[in-house]
Amino acid sequence: MTRAVCAIAGLRELDATFEHERPYFVMHEADEDRGGMPLHVLREDFASVRPANAKLFSKSTPIITWHRVQDYQLMSLRMVAQLVIHEMPSYSKQKQPPKLFLPNDILLKTFYFKAWTAVYVSSNNPGAMEMADELHGKYGTPMLTISRQMPPEFAAYDINNIQSEDDEGRSSHYSTSTSPSTVCSTCTHMLLYLCKETFVGDAGQRLAHEIREANRLSLPIVMVHECDPDKSGCPFALFFRTTPDDLISSGLYGAIANAFHQEPHRQISLASVAKAFGAVEPKGSMRPRFLRRPSSTPTRIAELSAKVTKVEEMAEVEQETLDAPGGGAELLQQGIEATHCTPRPAEPAPAEAMGVGTLSGAAAASSLVRSGSREMPIQCTVEESSDGAEHSTSTQWVVPTIT
Repeated sequence: MTRAVCAIAGLRELDATFEHERPYFVMHEADEDRGGMPLHVLREDFASVRPANAKLFSKSTPIITWHRVQDYQLMSLRMVAQLVIHEMPSYSKQKQPPKLFLPNDILLKTFYFKAWTAVYVSSNNPGAMEMADELHGKYGTPMLTISRQMPPEFAAYDINNIQSEDDEGRSSHYSTSTSPSTVCSTCTHMLLYLCKETFVGDAGQRLAHEIREANRLSLPIVMVHECDPDKSGCPFALFFRTTPDDLISSGLYGAIANAFHQEPHRQISLASVAKAFGAVEPKGSMRPRFLRRPSSTPTRIAELSAKVTKVEEMAEVEQETLDAPGGGAELLQQGIEATHCTPRPAEPAPAEAMGVGTLSGAAAASSLVRSGSREMPIQCTVEESSDGAEHSTSTQWVVPTIT
C-alpha cells in the first residue's frame, strides 16, 4: 500500500471489497523512495477520505510490510501465501492460517558461536544494550559475552581535546598520546546501534571517540540500523547529517548495516546479526520436523498395505483353484496337446507349473513376486468346445510361471 491508495481507482476497489465482504489484507510499502509512507500517515489519509471504512487499519486486519532484501522478502511472500491459502475451502474452517516453510529459510536454521566472542556495547550508545539483550536472549551461549566495560586499550576521552570546526581538516575528539596498538585483549567486536539518538549530544561525542579507538585497534564494528519507529528508528540518510565527518570519510558506513525491522521480520535481523558476530551454522541444522512427510502419509501407507493384502489373498484363492483336481492345470494340458502352444523366447516352463483360467494381472504379478522368478508369462491359444459339439471358441490365456 502506497500513497496511491487514496486515489479514485484505489478507493473504488476498496469500496467494492467492503461491499461484497471479500477477504483482504494490507501490504505496506515502507520505502519512501518507492512511493511508500509511514503506516500512521496512510491510516490518517485513508480515514479522511473514507471515515466509514476505517476498519481497513483495525487491529484485526493483517498488515504485512514489503521488503526487497531476499530473506525479508521471502518472509513477506510466505505470509501472503498463508493468508490466501487460509481462504481456500480446505483451510477456511481453521482458526489460524496454515504454516508454510521454504527450503533454506534462515529461520529454520540454527546458529551457534564456535569461537569465543566478546561484544563491547557502549553506554554512550542509546538502545544498544536492549538490542544486545535481544541477541543474547536468542543465541546466548557460554561462548557469547556481552560487556559494557570499555576495553582498557581505549584511550581516555578528554573533553579538552575537542577542537573547533575551524581547525584545519580534522575534528579529533580524543588524545593521541597513547601508544598505538593493534590488538584488543578483552573484546572481539564492538556493537554500533544506529537510531535517531545516535551521535547526539555529549554521549554522541564520547561514542565517536570510542569508534575512533576501535578503528585504531582494528576492532571489528558491527552496525545495526533500527527501522522500527516505536524504538527510535529512522531513515539511514539521517546518519550522514549526525555522524562526525572524519568517521564518514574513514569509511565507517562502507560496510552494510544490519537492518532491524519490526516483528516478525525482526527474527531474521537477529539471525543476520548473529552471523555478523561470527555465529556459524552446524551441518544439517535444518529442523527435521519440517522435513517429514505430511501427516496423511501413515493413512496412505495403511491403505496401500490393505490393498496389497487383498491382492495376495485373491492370488492364493486363484492358485488353489488352479491346483485342484480337474482344474486349470489339467485343462491346459489337454488344450496344449490338441492345439498349438507358442512360448516366448525363453526356457520352456514345466507343464505342472502352468495353469489355466482367467488370471488377473494382480494375481500374476503376485505369483511372480512370490516365486522370485524373472521368467515372463507364457501366452497360449486353447481350443475349447463350448457345448461338446464340434463348434469351438478360441480363448487366450496369460499364465504366469509358478514355482
